[in-house]
Amino acid sequence: MLKFLLSVIVSLMPIAVCADIRIIPPQSVYDSSHAYFSSLLKRVLVATQDEFGEELLVYSLPMEQGRAIQELERGNHIDVYWAGTSTEREAKLGVVKIPLLKGLLGYRVGVIRRDQAERFKGINSFEQLKKLSVCQGSHWPDSDIMEASGLNVLRSPVYESMFKQVSFGRCDIFPRGVHEAYVEISVRNEAYPELVVFPELLIYYPFPMYFFTSTKAPQLQRRIEVGLTKMIKSGEFARFLREHPTTRHLFPLSNWINRKTFVIENPLLPAATDITNMELWVQPNLN
Repeated sequence: MLKFLLSVIVSLMPIAVCADIRIIPPQSVYDSSHAYFSSLLKRVLVATQDEFGEELLVYSLPMEQGRAIQELERGNHIDVYWAGTSTEREAKLGVVKIPLLKGLLGYRVGVIRRDQAERFKGINSFEQLKKLSVCQGSHWPDSDIMEASGLNVLRSPVYESMFKQVSFGRCDIFPRGVHEAYVEISVRNEAYPELVVFPELLIYYPFPMYFFTSTKAPQLQRRIEVGLTKMIKSGEFARFLREHPTTRHLFPLSNWINRKTFVIENPLLPAATDITNMELWVQPNLN
């Protein structure tokens, strides 16, 4: 009887298994930045494995940003999403307020047609830039930020189509994060040989990329915060940023902070966001 009772107790005990953390798959075969954020999240899970257990990343359904935010809010289909922040997003979702690119997402460099380079070299004021058409995603906070500054924004729900829009001359420029543009154009060289990065002009606004979770998953939010903090304190985060194929071309960072830069306000940035912590942020040199 004792053996029988022990066997029943053992059968009712929870079995340790590897849980799955769902993230979106790459937006296209050319989505180079996906590897950066998914790899960073994997390192966070490894760094916190002793405290929180073993969990694996798995791909969920492909979805554009607007739907991904909605599904994450509901706790459906995805568990973690990386995106630029806004007051609205931080009110609806669990957020880990550690910039995943040290604020470099707010440094926007233009993808343009090669035959338009001379035209862009002649732009010396923001008023001139406002006369051009700018491609951006339908649900990206960047679109709202740029529109608020007076830029003429043409929105598209499909990431890949914006490269086509510039290629066909339907918009003049597709501003991309400095970590994104060069890799994106490199992998699309055959598909869009007429597209180039125009590096002589930057648009800047304070805009952190964060990991978001559902408010129904506070432990996962806490785990990511603990892991990123560990990586920052140990220097692993800085090494990751400096060595990852998506971001290593940004170094030395002085290459970016001293270029011609148009600074615009970000009306979506939560008022409590501290952009002065140089451990977490890279600021443009406007002196």
